[in-house]
Amino acid sequence: MVRNAVRFVSFMALFAAAFLALQPAFILKTNDGVAFAQLYNEPEGSLDVIILGASGIRSSVLPPVLWREAGIRSYSLAMSAMNAAGSYYMATEALRIQSPRLVIVSGKYLFTRIDFGEAEPRLRTALDHMRLTPGKLAAICDVASNDGGQRVVDYVFPLLRYHDRDDLTAADFDLTYMKARNALMGSWLESETTSKPQERPAGFAAGPTGEPAATRGEYLTRIIGLCEGRGVDVLIVYAPTCAVGEWSPAMHEALRIYSEERGVGFLDFNVASVYGEVGLDAGTDFFDPNHTNVAGGEKVSVYLARYLSDRYGLADMREGPYDPHWDVVVETFEGRLGELRGHVGSLGGEGGAP
Repeated sequence: MVRNAVRFVSFMALFAAAFLALQPAFILKTNDGVAFAQLYNEPEGSLDVIILGASGIRSSVLPPVLWREAGIRSYSLAMSAMNAAGSYYMATEALRIQSPRLVIVSGKYLFTRIDFGEAEPRLRTALDHMRLTPGKLAAICDVASNDGGQRVVDYVFPLLRYHDRDDLTAADFDLTYMKARNALMGSWLESETTSKPQERPAGFAAGPTGEPAATRGEYLTRIIGLCEGRGVDVLIVYAPTCAVGEWSPAMHEALRIYSEERGVGFLDFNVASVYGEVGLDAGTDFFDPNHTNVAGGEKVSVYLARYLSDRYGLADMREGPYDPHWDVVVETFEGRLGELRGHVGSLGGEGGAP
């Protein structure tokens, strides 16, 4: 009897160890997810700015350029199609392990509806790579309470969700990324680097007038409250867009009022004066109506670097001894940019990849 009990316990221990060891191989490893996982590898107290949002922010706010221009140490947790709830969960974890001076967050979060069922793949991009902390458990419970089709246990043990994957490759078992620092500090250079000429809708040139648009910013408000509780400044950024329906003077005004009432900063790259000062050109600086290409992202980030230095007094950390990883970041950025330019032609030219 005792021998059988020992065998059973030993078997269960081995099964549990194998189960837990296999989980990292089975979860999906997108560029966004890997970037979040590598946030844990940043030295404590090494970041001044955390960036939150979806792909519009990701393509426009580039940490390598913020460092190159002003010595600002930032990390982008902006992810493709990420909603405000996911960004709130990531902010909770980021502020647990870092002490930034500032959090940049997308202004679109004031207006976008969250469907937790539809958003499962994006939420998992962050939560599957998040360590099992009280913050993660709270996030999982929040997701499950908003969508009965998602189970807490599937987030705690992702292998239950991905056990039937039939597309595994050797790369899925390469977990070295979990010990490495991100070479672009969360940036991801879009493969679409050539310009696809856009036109700014006529209404974009209007002043910020009109009635405030309806808002849905529950999780944006939570992000601000979280930062306020930690003594962290917040800057709401509306990334440049040429897409009809994605921006209007009324939306600008709603965000201005919202930011003013909550005592946080607001910078809108779609207002004619800012758009012109940045030097954006709809004909050359976008790869689709809603995203800047790398040339446009550089322009936005160069402007933003000066803005953050002036408005928030962020020190230039290039002065004096600094973390040499930032040299790697800039070299990687410039090298990757050169590769993309060589592959698809010069930025600013028409056409796409051959």
